[in-house]
Amino acid sequence: MNNLQSYFLYYFLIIITSLIVQFSQSITKTNFKKFSSFIFWSALLFPFLISANRYGIGTDYFEYVALYNELEGYNNILDAIKKGSYEPGWIILNLIVKMIFDNYKYVFIISSFLTLFFLFKTLYAYRDRLYVGIAIFIFMCTMFNSSFNITRQILAATILLYAIKYIEEKNILKYALLTLLAASFHYSAVIFLPIYWVLVSNKNNNWNSLKKIIFSAVTIFIVVTFDFVFGFITSIEIFSKYSSYQLNVGETDFKNIIIKLPIIIIILINLRIIKLRNRFIYDLITLYFIGIVLSFLGYFNNYIGRATIYFSMSQILIIPFIIKVQTNKYIKLLYIGLIVLYYIILFTYNIIIQNGHETIPYIWN
Repeated sequence: MNNLQSYFLYYFLIIITSLIVQFSQSITKTNFKKFSSFIFWSALLFPFLISANRYGIGTDYFEYVALYNELEGYNNILDAIKKGSYEPGWIILNLIVKMIFDNYKYVFIISSFLTLFFLFKTLYAYRDRLYVGIAIFIFMCTMFNSSFNITRQILAATILLYAIKYIEEKNILKYALLTLLAASFHYSAVIFLPIYWVLVSNKNNNWNSLKKIIFSAVTIFIVVTFDFVFGFITSIEIFSKYSSYQLNVGETDFKNIIIKLPIIIIILINLRIIKLRNRFIYDLITLYFIGIVLSFLGYFNNYIGRATIYFSMSQILIIPFIIKVQTNKYIKLLYIGLIVLYYIILFTYNIIIQNGHETIPYIWN
């Protein structure tokens, strides 16, 4: 597939997946509502086929293949986890694939399915509160192509996105288990463990606000003192492989702020209505702004900066909620138009023009 065909493929994939998901929501109040769930889940098939059947695209593709082949040198699972260079969940997935299929391509098939499954499961749980077509659209424009490269981290991110519902339900056990599952694919996901404490609400609103301030302050402190913190973390054996990463602490990344400014403005304009309509979605805004703080105060290397993914993914719930709660149909259409335009421009620049994550040209396996 040449570059031009790849462009059309990705644009088509974004549009068709988003439209099918939105259509499934639009028929919930019609005589065809019994088909809504089936249509919703059927939309998963389109991105899954493209992601699962890729070959040689995504910057780290062949590193994952090398890991799969490397596992033949270990005696058992414990030996592979102890001596291997990746997280235990990813190693176990590779070993299961080796035992059952004996073909590395199934690592990509299964990881693609799990990533999309947790995303769709999250949006299905929130479907009554979100404009779900826009939620899928945001994911497809910002994280789908990234998953071809930083596969483990995007998988971890979608697991964490699903785990968020258990904060609202105040089920700390399920939240902790899902967070640890995410961390088994990418250790950086452990940063999400204290988020339960930050976001779980109680009757004392002052304490709820204080928790967010404390966490934000700690985040800023870690960023400012990151050279020391990073050295301490990488002195721990399981994180030692990150010690070779080059840091660039102290630079300020204003470009990220400028890029995110339209979304920041939309959120701020709707802050009051979000708070009135859904307190939990309002609390999620804290995550989005913590992500901005991380990207603003500390421009680290490409690997360390990825931690912002776990916070910025909250936009997948916040922005579609803003659209959903608009009562004026013209305002709603305006927001839809502006948001679609914003994210398609973002996708075009990052993926089409810059070839971020090296997913062009698309190659079918």
